[in-house]
Amino acid sequence: MIYLVALILPPLALLLYGKVFQAIFNLLLYALAWVAFFCHPAVRWLGRIRAVADRGAARHLRDQRCEKE
Repeated sequence: MIYLVALILPPLALLLYGKVFQAIFNLLLYALAWVAFFCHPAVRWLGRIRAVADRGAARHLRDQRCEKE
């Protein structure tokens, strides 16, 4: 049963065995991993959106220069 708890929420499994400091450290690492897991794709998508917007702005400026000539 403890293996199932350890798979779902490792810090809780450590707390159930009475290892408080290890559970706190594990919780910090666990939270950091989840933040990185969710933030990394968001940052990549924001970069892609910005690149597309910059490409559109560059195209708009190029078109404006062509119209002036």
